[in-house]
Amino acid sequence: MGQKKHPFAQTLRLTAAAGTNDVEMDPVRPGYIYCLQRVSIINETSAATKVRIIDAGDADELLLEEQNAPQADTVYWISEPIYVTEGNNLLVRWTGCTASDVLKVYVKGWYMKRTGEV
Repeated sequence: MGQKKHPFAQTLRLTAAAGTNDVEMDPVRPGYIYCLQRVSIINETSAATKVRIIDAGDADELLLEEQNAPQADTVYWISEPIYVTEGNNLLVRWTGCTASDVLKVYVKGWYMKRTGEV
């Protein structure tokens, strides 16, 4: 049998502190891979100076997308697939937040075992 893909959807939410805030998924479990097919981000409260979508590991960060001066209550997204491997996670870094901003990240995609079936 081939590897089976399992769909998933996740909403991450954070009430921001002033300045820089990170919204992140849990790290990918050992032996698995995630394909993030759609990542949407929104600050429901106010504008920010910058938002970055990052593939983060223990000691490194790979910048995947950057949006300068995202406006409040506007959804921004990345539609190219992002593959996140075991031990890494998706991190969305907001810069220039106001205290109590409501930050949300919507993630849709699939996951599977790297070898064999789940």
